[in-house]
Amino acid sequence: MCRGIDEETRANANKKIQELSQEGYRILPVVMSMLVFTSQFRVYIVRERRHWWSSLPSKAILIASLATIAGFALLGVYGLIIPPIALHQVLFILGFSALFTLSLDFPKYYVFRKLGL
Repeated sequence: MCRGIDEETRANANKKIQELSQEGYRILPVVMSMLVFTSQFRVYIVRERRHWWSSLPSKAILIASLATIAGFALLGVYGLIIPPIALHQVLFILGFSALFTLSLDFPKYYVFRKLGL
């Protein structure tokens, strides 16, 4: 005979599912910040065939990029629409995104040089 799931087991399973969904909800601002910040730094890499620092971007790109980074940093710190995260976490994500994304410039430059682009 097959036994059904008793009510206590079902209640424990539902409680665990709710806890896991809350954990996923708390990681949302971290993932969102990482995606936004890396996309802003990626603009500086793809706009230049040489190294990203070889030429200054236009004023409009700088303003738009800084406004986006500041806006999403404030969104993360103050928790508007998403759960809040600490300022030091936002700054870490920003720094890590910059370091990681801008370090991709070296392989890009090497490949472009090898292919004659």
